[in-house]
Amino acid sequence: TLEPELGQLVEQKGWRSPSDVLSSYRHLERLVGAERIVLPAPDAEPAQWGLLWDRLGRPKDPGGYALKAPAGGGYDAATAAWFREAAHEAGLTAKQAAALHDGFLARFPAVEAATPHDSAASPPPEEALRDLWGRKYESNMTAARRAFAAFLGEEAPFHDIADALGETALMEMLAKIGRLIGEDSITARAESGAGPRNPAEALAEIARLRRAIEADSGHPYLTKTHPEHQNLVRKMEALYALAYGGS
Repeated sequence: TLEPELGQLVEQKGWRSPSDVLSSYRHLERLVGAERIVLPAPDAEPAQWGLLWDRLGRPKDPGGYALKAPAGGGYDAATAAWFREAAHEAGLTAKQAAALHDGFLARFPAVEAATPHDSAASPPPEEALRDLWGRKYESNMTAARRAFAAFLGEEAPFHDIADALGETALMEMLAKIGRLIGEDSITARAESGAGPRNPAEALAEIARLRRAIEADSGHPYLTKTHPEHQNLVRKMEALYALAYGGS
């Protein structure tokens, strides 16, 4: 007595009696009435996706992620805070965030706690230099200042080199160069006609000339028609030959 479509449904479901139908309907009601998770539309607002992440187990706030700092120190708390924020925004559960965090750190060697600028791990540069130089501290500092003025002349390059070599090592190197340059200034000797006497002095004179050239767009060295142009070119060539052993 059933319509053909209903008859096919009964056969597909395998119902043998009205009791089977009622039992199936009861289970259906339980399923429909149970708590369900509905996926937002692809273009849904972030707040709608946020409700889904919360239902799936995302912590209430970024502070809910328990992250383990690796042994050995060097763990950046600011970066860890950023990671918590990013994990929360991405909707990660606490377990997912911890797994990603630990897996990422495992791919990198432990970072040493001390850095070249960590004052707690090493004495300040001045104290280290006083210990290294002893009674020669003042004379070596004078020599280092002389070399600094001749070759660097500004703060940024000093710190860039210090980051690579260490400030104490750089100061020791500058002191050695300053001692080679000598007490009298290169500029004074150049004005008197004596000129540089060794590669270190030649390099210092090259640095002085280049600073003057860079500061003056109309410098004779850059102006071929200037009467002093050729003299400056020959002077620079001679300085480079003395500094680097050319002929």
